[in-house]
Amino acid sequence: MLNIVLLVKDRPRLTRQALESIKDNTQERSYTLTVVDDQSRADTAKMMEDWLRAQGAFAGLYLRSKEAMGPGVARNWGIEWSQKVFKRTGLLYTTDNDSYHLPGWDKVLLEVWNSPLRRSEGFEAIGGYGHSYQRPISQIQATAGHSLNELAALGLFSWLMEWETYDKYGPFEPSTTINGSEDWDYSQRIRKAGGKVGAVTPALVVNCGVISSDGKPCPGAVTLWEQEIPPGVILE
Repeated sequence: MLNIVLLVKDRPRLTRQALESIKDNTQERSYTLTVVDDQSRADTAKMMEDWLRAQGAFAGLYLRSKEAMGPGVARNWGIEWSQKVFKRTGLLYTTDNDSYHLPGWDKVLLEVWNSPLRRSEGFEAIGGYGHSYQRPISQIQATAGHSLNELAALGLFSWLMEWETYDKYGPFEPSTTINGSEDWDYSQRIRKAGGKVGAVTPALVVNCGVISSDGKPCPGAVTLWEQEIPPGVILE
């Protein structure tokens, strides 16, 4: 069981694309989906209304904040509600609305999560290479210092972990480094406590937001042009 928390902030086309990729490309049928809308503009809110209406009886949870909270606080809010409604069954997985989930992404991620390698290395959180700080690495590896492998893991906007890991290191908080990335801050907390963060490659979750929701270029986004972007991905 996966408990997916999808953070939404503007960018309606990418939001629809992220929702459809989760809906169409998740092989594990027993998953929950919590969509957290951090006070997006009217066009994104309208898109969400239309998308939810088309789904009929939406088997997930849609939250829209009354005021802008920021990515870290909004994500924590979604996680809190996911726990209340879905009772912490299975694993916690968080992602963003500029991520495109490739077919079978969850199957591969769970295979790595349950593998002897992950357990023997002591990875407390892993992701599907959600943010393109540099080209993908060839395998899941421990992070050390500030190597390219570490940057691949720290750049993730795609996190898989046990609920107890979030209890131990959470909540997500803003950071003054890497464009205010709460992911960087979160992974640094894990590292400083002696834990490890890993990345699974080749890419399972492709970040396609060349420009972030705050209007700033995403670090390393130019490398997207060097990668094979899945059909239908719209850069926004």
